[in-house]
Amino acid sequence: MTYEDVIRKNCESYSPSWWPKFAYHYTDVTNAVSILSSGYLYSRMQAEKLGVMKNENASRQVIDMTEASTTSFARFYFRPLTPTQYHNEGYKHVDIRYQGDKEANVPVPVFLLFDLGTLLNMENTRFSALGQAGHGNPTYQGVEAFARLPFDKIYSDGYCDQDTLQYRHAEILYPEGFRIDQALKGVFCRNTCERSTLLNILKERSWDTFSRYKDRIRVARDKTYYRNGLFVESALFHDGIFSFAFSEAPAKNAYARKYAKGILSPITMCFLFTWSNSERIIAERMIEIEIDYIKSRQLGFRMQAFDGATLLKSTVTIDHQILCVAEQSLLNGEII
Repeated sequence: MTYEDVIRKNCESYSPSWWPKFAYHYTDVTNAVSILSSGYLYSRMQAEKLGVMKNENASRQVIDMTEASTTSFARFYFRPLTPTQYHNEGYKHVDIRYQGDKEANVPVPVFLLFDLGTLLNMENTRFSALGQAGHGNPTYQGVEAFARLPFDKIYSDGYCDQDTLQYRHAEILYPEGFRIDQALKGVFCRNTCERSTLLNILKERSWDTFSRYKDRIRVARDKTYYRNGLFVESALFHDGIFSFAFSEAPAKNAYARKYAKGILSPITMCFLFTWSNSERIIAERMIEIEIDYIKSRQLGFRMQAFDGATLLKSTVTIDHQILCVAEQSLLNGEII
């Protein structure tokens, strides 16, 4: 029996059938850019040491309780749609963040998908039936131990009891730094707008890295994201107007109703518009607008024309955290 035999059986036994093929690393778009640019997925300990973690994904309370031995591993999930993802996917109003922790916030989530068989066959890889946050849980190695994992709970989908829920945090661990090109199969973004955001940031950071990974960056399949939190659904430019539509997915408002203790105060959203050409920045304009977290609406801005400008870039942020980076060619009228 091999790891591939067990994985193949899991694909036949559980739905969605593609979940068991991969190991999943969940992070924010700015961290994803760092991972792709460096070519390594580092442990939390190593990432903090190297200064490559740009956005905190997890609850600071949980991080502070997590054993140092766990933070010395690069960590992967067996599946998307984990309980942690439910709480931190998408920009959350500060008053409804998990356990009141301001750090538990992933405005633009990204999944890196790795071939599970390749990862498990590496000598130093370990795995667990439960999550490693906090004080950790037993870890194992070997095909026999892998085959004994409670996959019916790990790959469960939909409503379940609390006992089953904890197994959705099952992890794979690799010490220190993992070279991503050994097993990277794809990068999943939540929608077209967020895919463009990742590509635009990556392109600005490194053309070589952008060229290497652009074809592997795609919009996620169903059963990858909750579509939770406030996020930009589309950024469109037409007749001189840059318009932004925000998600009205039921999950966002349902989460807010569940955790809000009162009326949520308006949040300030910042729009930075930059006109440029290949040689220089020609003009910049910043607009700040207060919006209702629950009843976020479509916004549109009429853009000026500047001589010599060939590119119009829009960067949307809340609390200095990126929600969208859209680029508009002023030569051919296409959103990049």
